Amino acid sequence: MFNYPLGIRTQDNGLGIVKNNTGQAMMQGEGPLTIGLSGLAATQTTVSDFTDWTVTYSWGGLMEATVAQGSPFVYFTRSGSQDVTVQSFGTLTAVDGNILVVTGSYNGASYAVYAPSGSTWNVTGTTASSSINGKSYFAAVLLPEGVDATQTARAWAQYAFVFPKDTQANFEYNEQTGKVRTTYTVTPDVKEGSGKVFLLGLLPHHWANVEGSPSYVATYR
Repeated sequence: MFNYPLGIRTQDNGLGIVKNNTGQAMMQGEGPLTIGLSGLAATQTTVSDFTDWTVTYSWGGLMEATVAQGSPFVYFTRSGSQDVTVQSFGTLTAVDGNILVVTGSYNGASYAVYAPSGSTWNVTGTTASSSINGKSYFAAVLLPEGVDATQTARAWAQYAFVFPKDTQANFEYNEQTGKVRTTYTVTPDVKEGSGKVFLLGLLPHHWANVEGSPSYVATYR
């Protein structure tokens, strides 16, 4: 499945995430970034919730992952106490305790996985795990190309725990001009910290026609 810029696949042991290039199959070449829980082996993954441009996948209620159209972030929750696990081709490095930075992954991708404050990551080769400090939420993001992965991971920590509670796309059609005006609204669910800004992803036909002068933090191709 593709939300752009991510390619994702639900697996019995968690969510597979890749940076895809044009024309590629979902899991071509080296394995994806796989995020799950210790011992997770779900027989099926279901859709537990959705809004106008988000969908939430559930692994038997043990773990949920919310993906938004156009967003590089994936927002996770767990219901039990199993450690969060991360597996990926490339180099895994713990930064500032609660941030796991992955570089040199499939298609040269870099990622950041954010555990709640006070958490630590145990890294062994291409795998990492965290108790996430007994909390229930965590997040992951595909970092933009051509940036310092560690520096950007730190800078984007302000967005990591601003989850999308609801998204709405409401449109108005002007019969005289033949134009459609759509208003996109996000209701945030702030898990921790003082940040309240949701990092919204826009597809090309959206940002090319957006009103005003929005602030862009990155682009993906």
